[in-house]
Amino acid sequence: MVSSPELDKPEGVRRLVYKELLQGDYRKLSGTSNDTPSGGGARDLRFPYHAFDGVFARLLRGEQVLTRKRGAIRQEINVRSGAVYLDEETIDGVVTTQAEMLWESPTDSRATEGRIPRVHASPAAQQLLRARDQMQAVDGRPPRVFALFVQDDNGELRVHYAYEHDLRAGEWATAVARPILEHLDNINRRRDRAVNGYIDFMTNTHYAHDVR
Repeated sequence: MVSSPELDKPEGVRRLVYKELLQGDYRKLSGTSNDTPSGGGARDLRFPYHAFDGVFARLLRGEQVLTRKRGAIRQEINVRSGAVYLDEETIDGVVTTQAEMLWESPTDSRATEGRIPRVHASPAAQQLLRARDQMQAVDGRPPRVFALFVQDDNGELRVHYAYEHDLRAGEWATAVARPILEHLDNINRRRDRAVNGYIDFMTNTHYAHDVR
């Protein structure tokens, strides 16, 4: 984690989590992550649990008790929860939809990874898939895209997406784009994993995961 006085807080943004979406993530978003006709296949987005649990605690202030299988038995666990909003432009203007977002502790099979479950059911997923498909039709290749979970000054959490070329072209606030691009371009980061991290403008910190 890096503390930086140069992280000037953008108006309306407290903190954000970013995650590069890889092909497997798009399969989860489209609800096609199962590899057999019988079903299955995790439809969630995963983050290193210990590194990201603290920031998700600030993004999702609620808590629920749900039944999950842990240690081969079903038991009650605490999960973080909260409302997430999506602003979508339509022919009738901007329409805001609301859904519930959960952050869960690791499963037995993925002992180090926290997860946001059922991402394919989110209205943000379909918007992101449409945006990616439109961009493919323009330049003929998959663009590099980041999912952004952004908390505003009212404490409301919204889902956005950002293309790499838009970040580089100045379409986003410098305080948002620069840390993400520095992480992406860092020669010391692991190249076999997605770029994910978070920026907390309330504490002037940037966490870039998998930077050696």
